[in-house]
Amino acid sequence: MSTTIAEDAPVASPRYLRAAAGLNVALFHLGVYRRVEAWGDDRRPPPAARAAGAVSLVVWTGVVACGRLIAYT
Repeated sequence: MSTTIAEDAPVASPRYLRAAAGLNVALFHLGVYRRVEAWGDDRRPPPAARAAGAVSLVVWTGVVACGRLIAYT
């Protein structure tokens, strides 16, 4: 058991998850988004863009879940 709430996993984890989300959006904007005009009128974005979206959904779901768990620490 930790001695302070700042050391508890539900409190500390969102920090790292938000850092991962920031890295994800930075990589998206510096990478695949620079070629958005080349996507054309395709209905589906390229796999790299879909992967960035999936990572974003997973990371932000983790942030919300950890936020909900703070009440139980």
